[in-house]
Amino acid sequence: MNTIIREWQREGIIVLIPENRGREKNICLTDKGRAWAKELLTPVYRAEQAAMARTVQEFSPEFIRALEHFCGYLQDAFEQPS
Repeated sequence: MNTIIREWQREGIIVLIPENRGREKNICLTDKGRAWAKELLTPVYRAEQAAMARTVQEFSPEFIRALEHFCGYLQDAFEQPS
């Protein structure tokens, strides 16, 4: 991971912002990094939208509501301290 961080710093994709606590740093995308991420993720978002449109057509609204709850629960799980 350190190798990737250093490489992306050299490429101007990210910057490291020091935190107030010891050696901790926040990894932030630069303008170049945001443009790169947008280019990388746009096809993913399109595929996700297409898949969801097909799912909505094929399955009941109740399934979609359940999927929305699942996504919320998944997000909650990621936000919980380990």
